Formats: sequence, C-alpha cells, structure tokens
Amino acid sequence: MENQKTLTIYQPPTLRKMTITFLKLGWRVITEALKGKNILVAPQVVSTRRSICSQCDYYQQPRCGHCGCFLPTKTLIRAAECPINKWSVDSRVDSKISTKANQGAY
Repeated sequence: MENQKTLTIYQPPTLRKMTITFLKLGWRVITEALKGKNILVAPQVVSTRRSICSQCDYYQQPRCGHCGCFLPTKTLIRAAECPINKWSVDSRVDSKISTKANQGAY
C-alpha cells in the first residue's frame, strides 16, 4: 500500500479557457494552410507526442487535464503545442520533433 501512486484528478479548465485555446490553435492552422504548409505531422511525431502525454500527470484520457484539449486530435496538428512545454510546435519539414525530454537527440 505504501508504494501506490496517488491518482490526482485535476479540475478541468473552464469552457471559456478551452474555447480560447481552440480558437488560437484554429487560427494558427488556418494561417499555415493558407501559406500552403502541411498542417499535420508525421506518424512518428504523433506517436512521440502521445507517448509524452500518456506519461504526464495531467493526462486524463482522452483529454489533457491542463488545457482540456482532445489529445487524439491535438497531437496530429503541426501548430499544436503542449501547454506545459513537454512538446512543441513541429516547424520542421521532416518528421523529427522538438521535446524537452530529448533536446539534443537530433
């Protein structure tokens, strides 16, 4: 019993905060699409992002307990970023991703 991990349930963000987050990301996606850029990331990036999220304390499948985003969708979007900086916008053309966990690995 002493070694059990305590499960913390975080209070979800307000609807207002989630709406603002969604609109900001939507604007970035539209801007990128209008520039002719790919708005989705490579499957390897999706996998890395989802792996990072699944190990996070805020992870409340299928949502992020910090920003309230639906992670199966958010992890697909190139312009998306983790609200607590565990992974960032994938601005590169290749399939590599910048993360706090593996900086310098590429």
